[in-house]
Amino acid sequence: MRLSDLLGYADIRDLAKIAETYGCRCDGHSKHELIQSILSAACRRNVFEARVDAMNGWEIRFWSYLLFERKEEFDLGELIALIRQSVFPDEPGPEGDAREAIVRFKQLGWLFSGHLPHTRHLYRMPGDVRRRLTDALAGRLSRRLIYVEEPTAYRDEKGCIGVDVVRLLGAVADLEPQLTASGVIHKRYWPRIIDRLAVPETEWPKAGWRFGYGRRFRDYPDRFALLYDYCYYRGWVEEIPGKLVLTENGRRRLLEGAPEPLVSVFDFWLKLYRRAVPNLRPLVCWIVRLTNRWTTAESLAEPLVPLIRPFYFDSPRTIFESRVLRMMVHLGLVRVGQSEGSGRVVRRNEAEWTAVCGGMKLD
Repeated sequence: MRLSDLLGYADIRDLAKIAETYGCRCDGHSKHELIQSILSAACRRNVFEARVDAMNGWEIRFWSYLLFERKEEFDLGELIALIRQSVFPDEPGPEGDAREAIVRFKQLGWLFSGHLPHTRHLYRMPGDVRRRLTDALAGRLSRRLIYVEEPTAYRDEKGCIGVDVVRLLGAVADLEPQLTASGVIHKRYWPRIIDRLAVPETEWPKAGWRFGYGRRFRDYPDRFALLYDYCYYRGWVEEIPGKLVLTENGRRRLLEGAPEPLVSVFDFWLKLYRRAVPNLRPLVCWIVRLTNRWTTAESLAEPLVPLIRPFYFDSPRTIFESRVLRMMVHLGLVRVGQSEGSGRVVRRNEAEWTAVCGGMKLD
């Protein structure tokens, strides 16, 4: 629903508070005049940009969650939890408590509670406000981005992750690799498995802590760990004592032969990593939104790393570089290259994003 629609359902007292926020001069007893004055004041581009420029860190994180969520309605408890999650230690939070912040957002006309008895406890954003706010936030985040010419060579893993799901199943079917006592594939099988993959990973994880990003993240390279966990949780492979084998469902999937749909692997990755990176989805959406041209990775990190909370020994920068951007390359969502004088550069793959975004527009 648009802002004009939701204003029409709003109580006149709520309209008066929104009008006061924007300094509207009109008859406070006329609902029609209030709505027209609010629409005239609140929808101006410079008004949105000024509000966004005044946002601090927790507000940008909070609105990023809401802007890129697939659902349209949130209950009060969800909004309060999101605000608390968006406030990082040692930084200022909202004035008053989370409930007061929600009241202020309602007075901006950015959140509205339902008008029916069964929806009064639910909140939603007007669709046109969502689009304007997304554009204004994108403008703020992109101000210091550095764009470059297309590099002479770049890495593009488009389509590879879906192919390698099936190739991994084929390797397991043919080799039935032996497992160690801890359930890890013996290293002597490793060369024969990775040789079958479209994107082989030869670097084994270094000793140290590795948890929070999947069941076998500690045991295998990042991309292979995602492939393995995906097949395991789909019920296609099974770890029996001393050996890794295909299940009956796995054999049927292998016989189908078609690459696994990217959207299925993408959604699984979001669920797998969200404990460590709760705002992974908005981060991915911002990266895709901001890389419509070849962009230096360094300048892209500058506005986005502050949105990330550390996870144990993973710093926000490590999470951005290794857990988000690198995995987006593996999923084929972005390409990565090397530019002389500018270092690493990235650009989105629009077709791949269209396949996973559920209709969300890029720009």
